[in-house]
Amino acid sequence: MSSHIPVEILCEIFEHYIPPYPECPPLLGPGSPANLAQVCARWRSIALDVCWLWRAIELDLDPWRSSLSMSTIPTLCEMAKTSLARSGPLPLSIIFRCPPSVKESVLSLAFGILLAHCARWQHASITIPAALSLEERYDDEPRDMPLLRQLQIRAADGLAEHDLLFLRAPQIQTLGVRFTSHPFAVADLFASYAWKQLTTLKLDRTSVDYAAAVLPLTPALERCWLQIWQRPDNLRWPPTFSPIHLPKLKTFIIDATKVPGAKTAKEANRLLDVLVLPTLHCLAIADSFVAALSHAGPGMHAAYLDALAFLVQRWGCFTSLEKMSILHWPEKNKITRGDIMAALPSVTHLELDQMANTTAGQWRPAAEDFDCRSVEPVEW
Repeated sequence: MSSHIPVEILCEIFEHYIPPYPECPPLLGPGSPANLAQVCARWRSIALDVCWLWRAIELDLDPWRSSLSMSTIPTLCEMAKTSLARSGPLPLSIIFRCPPSVKESVLSLAFGILLAHCARWQHASITIPAALSLEERYDDEPRDMPLLRQLQIRAADGLAEHDLLFLRAPQIQTLGVRFTSHPFAVADLFASYAWKQLTTLKLDRTSVDYAAAVLPLTPALERCWLQIWQRPDNLRWPPTFSPIHLPKLKTFIIDATKVPGAKTAKEANRLLDVLVLPTLHCLAIADSFVAALSHAGPGMHAAYLDALAFLVQRWGCFTSLEKMSILHWPEKNKITRGDIMAALPSVTHLELDQMANTTAGQWRPAAEDFDCRSVEPVEW
C-alpha cells in the first residue's frame, strides 16, 4: 500500500512523526527517524535520502534519564555518528548528556563524535560532569561554530569546561551556563563581538563578581536570569563595580541557588547598586535582596517598600516596569500586594512567590519571557 503513496506525502508523514526542529527525537526506538527506516524498503530508501530527518540528535548517556543500560552506549554512539553522516550539510541541533558514572574514555569518544561536526551546530545543549582527555583539545585555538545561535552548557569539572572555551560563534544569541568549578571561565567563552549580540543569558551558580564581569559585555541583552552563588571567602574582589548599562533589557530575574541568606543578599546588592535598566518590563527578585537593601526587619514595612521603589527608580524603569514577582516571599509577611503596587504604580501584574525555587514554564518567571523555542525545555 505504501508503494502508492507519493514521496511528498511520505515526507509530510515523516515530518509529523518527529518533533519540530530544533527539538530532538530519540536516536532509537519509537519516535526516532531510525524507526521510520525500518517500516519497509521504500520507507528506508526515502528516509535515508531526507537529510533534515537526521539533523536533530540527542546523545543521552544518562541511564536515569534515557532508561538505557551502560551497555547500550556504543550502539547510541554509532547511531549518532550515522545520523550526523545522513544529515548531510544541514545545520544541527545537538543534545549531549553524560553522567559522572561514565568512564572518561567513553565520554571522550561520545563527545568527540559530536565535536567533529561543531561547525554545523546551530542549537546545542551540553551536560558534561567529567573531564575530557587532552586528545580532545585544540591547544587554546578557537573552535569555529559559525552557525551556533543557542548554547546551553552544564559542566562540573574545570578540565571539561576548558574544552568548551574560545568559541568563535558570530551568530550566538542565547546562552545558558552552569560552570560549577570555574565560573570565571564564562567570560572566555566568546570573543567580545559575540557577547555584544547576545540577547538571552542565564548564569547559573555564578558569583556576583563573575556576573559583573560578563554583563558589561552584553549591551544587546533583552532577557537575563542570574542564580547567585556565594563566592568563596578566599576570593578578594573590589568592593564596588562601575555602572552596568543594559539599555535593551526587558526581563530580569535575580535569585540564588538556594533560599538566599543575609550574606548572599549583601553580595547581590553590590551588583544591584550599579545596574541601569531603563526599558525593564518584567522583574523577578528574591525577597531577601530587597530586605537587605532596606535593612528591613519586623515592623519596618515602609523601609522595605521605599527600598523597592528606590531600586526601581535608580535602575531607570519606574515607569516601564509592568510585571513583577518577589521570590521566596515569607509566608507571614504583613506587606500586602496592594502596598507593593501602590509603591510601584506602573506594575499591573504582581506575584508574591512562596516557592523555594522558580518553576520553568510559569511566571516565576515565565519561560515565554525567555527563548521558548529551545533545544530542550531549558531548566531556567
